[in-house]
Amino acid sequence: VPGQLLVEQGAVVNINRPEQIADDGIVEVFGTGSDVFGRQLRSEIHLNGNDETIATLYLANYAGETNAVFLDTGGGKLAVTGSIHGSSDTEQAIPILSGRVELSGTCILDVHGAAYAGLDMQAQVVGSGGFLKTGGSALLLEASNSFSGNISVNSGILDVRDNHALGDVAGDTSLAGGSLTLRNVAIGAERLNVEVQSVGGEMPGSLLAAIGASSWAGQVVLDTNLVVAGG
Repeated sequence: VPGQLLVEQGAVVNINRPEQIADDGIVEVFGTGSDVFGRQLRSEIHLNGNDETIATLYLANYAGETNAVFLDTGGGKLAVTGSIHGSSDTEQAIPILSGRVELSGTCILDVHGAAYAGLDMQAQVVGSGGFLKTGGSALLLEASNSFSGNISVNSGILDVRDNHALGDVAGDTSLAGGSLTLRNVAIGAERLNVEVQSVGGEMPGSLLAAIGASSWAGQVVLDTNLVVAGG
């Protein structure tokens, strides 16, 4: 595929050999379709254990849909050199990225839509890179990750659901306008840089929400207030 791969209306694409998409390619997986019985079918891509490198990935679900669009590497690795975009306008279908994703340099993770979360990152994130979180919706980090680059949360919520979701402690996490939610996790010696306010009111500052029994063992560097909320 030399440029753009568009998968939509419930289509399924199986990749059965490695490097079938151009390294500067754009992959888009959008919405659902229906079969002859009216059942909703999600759009899917399966790498089936093969490795691919692309520049940009888009995953989106729309209002009224109940099946999440899906990209699964199946034991292979998807290297993304530019940006990943997730969007959902329904709480019943949050786009899923599963398997293994490699980052090099700083990848933009842009997450938006009407739903709380716009991307469910179930994939293990590896590599020497990090990411810049943008967009007003939440990014769900579900896996035990080993990437070693920095994280900057510029907007929206980074929702952490594994003790090692933030990757190797060699990389910092910075709150630069967005917020962080910890869900029953114990974060190790990762440094947290509190840089830009994300909430106002009587105590403006960066927001860290802890749900369940959560902890942070690393250094916390304050350039503004850190507002910690439990739930």
